Amino acid sequence: MTKILDEEVSETIDISGGGFSFYSEREISPGTRFNLRLETQDPPYLSIPAVGEVRRCERANSHYCVCVKFVDINELDREELIKYIFEKQRILLQSIKGNGEKNEGKDKGEE
Repeated sequence: MTKILDEEVSETIDISGGGFSFYSEREISPGTRFNLRLETQDPPYLSIPAVGEVRRCERANSHYCVCVKFVDINELDREELIKYIFEKQRILLQSIKGNGEKNEGKDKGEE
């Protein structure tokens, strides 16, 4: 979850060590800077303060897709965020690989 100007953003679309994107009900002009706090909902629990700058804001159906670059973030916090992202990707890939192996076994008549 991300908090921007005391407004919770519940659906982060993409995140990296350099920034993130999210859906918003309102348009936010490119160049807008704001204080934010990235908070993870599962271990390791992170709460990272940063300053973001809107790079793009595009209409996406009934909402806006907002792309933000971190312009001020503690480098140790950035490293922790990157570790968190890599760990989540590793778990996701293992899950996908595990499901693929199960499906391969079913194709061969195995249960």
